[in-house]
Amino acid sequence: MKNKLKRTTSMLCALTVAAVPMTMSAFTASATEITNTVSDYTLTIPSSFTVANAGWNEIEGGVTASGTLADGKKLVVTAQSDNGWALKSGDNSIGYNLAKEDADYNANAEAPTWEFDTLTADGVSQTAGLIVENYDEAPAGNYSDNVVFTASVEEGGSGDNGSGTVQASNLSPILENGGELKIACTYKANDYDASYDAGGTNGAFETINIIVKNNNGEYDVTFEGDNVTEAYFDGRAKVYENRELSLHVIKPRDEIEYIFEFGIEDDFCHYQVYDHLNNSEVDCTCKFFVNGVDVSDYLLIPQP
Repeated sequence: MKNKLKRTTSMLCALTVAAVPMTMSAFTASATEITNTVSDYTLTIPSSFTVANAGWNEIEGGVTASGTLADGKKLVVTAQSDNGWALKSGDNSIGYNLAKEDADYNANAEAPTWEFDTLTADGVSQTAGLIVENYDEAPAGNYSDNVVFTASVEEGGSGDNGSGTVQASNLSPILENGGELKIACTYKANDYDASYDAGGTNGAFETINIIVKNNNGEYDVTFEGDNVTEAYFDGRAKVYENRELSLHVIKPRDEIEYIFEFGIEDDFCHYQVYDHLNNSEVDCTCKFFVNGVDVSDYLLIPQP
């Protein structure tokens, strides 16, 4: 069963760490799975884990958050121990650290902070574990502690998941799961004849919509428009550190190459369309849509 706790500015989740080391050869820990849905995010702490030895013991599943965050916001998760980071049995205690990674045990180590700058529907996980001091000489007993996790949404900053925080921009919605960037391109075909501009009946221009969609952090590229099926378009897109989107599209039959570089945080876009058959750049005009909204006028696009 999942317990759901509602709050206005922060949330508390209790996790009990219990040890029953009859011969002091192993710890066993258990906790009730606590999932808290507030506004647009859910924080999940694993329901159980086993501490098998002194030193590093990774908690399966770590700390996981799912949902969405407003632009310029981050989710911050902290933890506090009822026993001052000690597993206690009566007057006996075994020191430990709650940590994000394996490291030498330090009795004075501060509790870590987990920061999430972006979330997905399936959840983003960060590592968590216990670093337990040597307990060879500790008396047998039932050792336990209670850890309270607190989560809150704060102003954005550099996060521990390596993503950094992107301030609100017209391009930033594509970082959210399901976010879509559509580029509507109109370009002169290879067989373009200027006489078409004077009323010719054959179409002098072709159009293509390049659609980039965020699929749980992977960016799928699809196409719509003139001769899309016949031309066998191929494209790939990748986002680097949630700050730069690189898009590369090829139209193999006509050897047309599209190259786009976006600076997400500052709404920057540079693009080039090149005709390798004629060894020349293609006269191309592009319009940009984010989740269906035309953002072309808000992008910084260098002029040739």
